[in-house]
Parts: sequence; structure tokens; C-alpha cells
Amino acid sequence: MALSAAGWACIIPGGFCLGLGKSHPGLAPLAGLGLVGLGLGGLLVLLFSSERPFSLAPKPLLFRLGDGLKGATGLTKAFGDVLSYLRLFALGLASVKLAEAFNDLAGRSFASKGTWILLGLLVLIVGHGINFAMGIMSGVVHGLRLNAIEFFNWSLPEEGEHFRAFARKAEP
Repeated sequence: MALSAAGWACIIPGGFCLGLGKSHPGLAPLAGLGLVGLGLGGLLVLLFSSERPFSLAPKPLLFRLGDGLKGATGLTKAFGDVLSYLRLFALGLASVKLAEAFNDLAGRSFASKGTWILLGLLVLIVGHGINFAMGIMSGVVHGLRLNAIEFFNWSLPEEGEHFRAFARKAEP
């Protein structure tokens, strides 16, 4: 199972390198490195996602490969995880751009002198206050989202033991 996790650790950067190498002609050698990472990672996931003992006998190996194919379905989860972190990056970048816009508006007001300086101060205080509040809110919302995903991902009704309040437990 640990080698399966190492396989996923090869697949994600391998896909990134392949995409980067294909999209930028100057970085074409990265595409080859990405293919190696994808191939090695895929092989590790395919062979080591199973908890069955490793054997080269045909029947156990076939079951192990079947478990590996089942483990390869985690590709959609890995893709979703990458997109989730890209969303966080986009939130941070949007916050930076919003701060730059407020700074630019305030700077233009300060350059106009007179009562425009008060408007510039108002833009700075209110604008950065809104941006700060949105930053805090995005962190809270992301935390709640992850908790909901983890809860629904791992708390299936078939798992665990049924809770019976005040039930007598058998002594071993």
C-alpha cells in the first residue's frame, strides 16, 4: 500500500510535467520526464494497491491486478484534489488583485490632493477590510467544505458499529 501512495506521488507531478512540456516548446524535455512519472506511478498503483500477498502465481496475480485497476479509479479523486488546491490558489490570487485595485484607487485619490485624500483613506480602510473579511470567510468555508467531504466520504452507513445508548455490553 505504501508503494501505491508513492505511485500517486509520481502520477500527479508526472501529469504536471507532461502538460507543461506539451504546452511550452522550450520545456519539451519535461514531457518525457512526465511520461516516465506517469508510467512508473501507474505501474506502482496497479501492482501495489492490493492488500493481498504478492505472488507471481497466475490466479493471485490476476486478483492483485484487479485490485490495482480498482485502485486506479482513484484518479478522479486525485484530479478533484488538485482542482481543490487550484481553487485555493485562485482565491489567494483574487485577494491579491483586489488589494492591488484598492491600492490603485487610493493612490489616485491621494495624488488628487485636497478632500480626495479622505476618500482615499476611506477606500483603503473599507476596501482592505472587505478583502480581509473575504479572506477569513474563504478559509472558514474551505474548512467546512473539507469537513463535509471527509464526513460523507468516510461515514457510510455500512461502516462501524451501531450505537445503542445504555445497552449492556457483553464481558469478554
